[in-house]
Amino acid sequence: MTADTMNPVLGRRAFLGVSALAGGGLALSLTLPTMAGADHHAASPVKLTNLVSIAKSGKVTIMSKNPEIGQGVMTSIPMLIAEELDCDWADVFVIQADFDPSKYERQRAGGSMAIRFDYLPMRQAGAAVRHMLVEAAAALSGVAAGELSTAAGFVHHKASGRKWSYGELADAAARLAVPDLEKVALKDPKDFAIIGKPTGGVGSAAVLRGEPVFGIDAGPPGTLHAVVETAPAHGAKLVSVDDSVAKASRGVIAVVRLNGVGGPDVMPDTVAVVATNHWYAEKARKLLKLEWDLAPAKGHTLDAYRTEAARLHDAGNGTDLRRDGDAAGKLASAAKTVRARYSYPWVAHATLEPQNCTALYRDGRLEM
Repeated sequence: MTADTMNPVLGRRAFLGVSALAGGGLALSLTLPTMAGADHHAASPVKLTNLVSIAKSGKVTIMSKNPEIGQGVMTSIPMLIAEELDCDWADVFVIQADFDPSKYERQRAGGSMAIRFDYLPMRQAGAAVRHMLVEAAAALSGVAAGELSTAAGFVHHKASGRKWSYGELADAAARLAVPDLEKVALKDPKDFAIIGKPTGGVGSAAVLRGEPVFGIDAGPPGTLHAVVETAPAHGAKLVSVDDSVAKASRGVIAVVRLNGVGGPDVMPDTVAVVATNHWYAEKARKLLKLEWDLAPAKGHTLDAYRTEAARLHDAGNGTDLRRDGDAAGKLASAAKTVRARYSYPWVAHATLEPQNCTALYRDGRLEM
């Protein structure tokens, strides 16, 4: 990842685009060319590629631009937008955006950085829509924008008791210029009604029903499935393979030995089992009889790490990165001290879904 891709500041003038929707409503996009169409809740819905849309009913559709892989961004990113938009979360419909960095800027998952990068830009995006809706209400009512306020999907004029739903104002708001994102007013955090509040995942119910489609679900009819068996320890080398039982298993097409290249960090020694479906491949993988040379991995075990960590701790030769006060002195003179040692095991930081991709080889060309 380069320095420029780490920069969370988006091109501000190119960040937002706005267009009137044919079905009636307001569409706000991230560096997206103006597109005509109807939003999700309109009578004649069309495919949406915009960040926010508002139907005449007042329902709000928000595109979640970052990939949802179980970390919750399909809920949290839209929450940032909805908060500053000042709509009712119950009226929000969330759609996972397609991968298209030219439209949505940074679309990555990793390092727990989605909120860090998007917290301000997404709030500004929501605030910009709210500003435009207020301006539209001001023009419609003939009162100053400063006399208007927003709450739960409505613009209010408290002095007269009048109010307008976002759905009523969307067409007019879409014709206004997008405000400078650096200058839009943002809420005081003490006034947050959505951010920081316990909120159920927008896709949790579908996940429980097994409905989401993942990468491993991709592939046309006739697609073969492969699983791999790699070294049981970092750096181990494959000595021999007995795949006779695995090859004879139901659905197995081939068993392929792949010699490691570029060291264990690039590709370790591996045996791939290819079958007509994932289940057959997985069952056959467990029938492989492999002999490994574990010499390169000697000493790299959880017990070894735990023992060495305890030894280094007890030796007392560590370096203080920061020292405030005299903790050692206070403990030495304390009337009573309590000692405890805590440790935790190594845990794989990995997705629940097997890492995978789909490849098509045809006419000398490999598409992945």
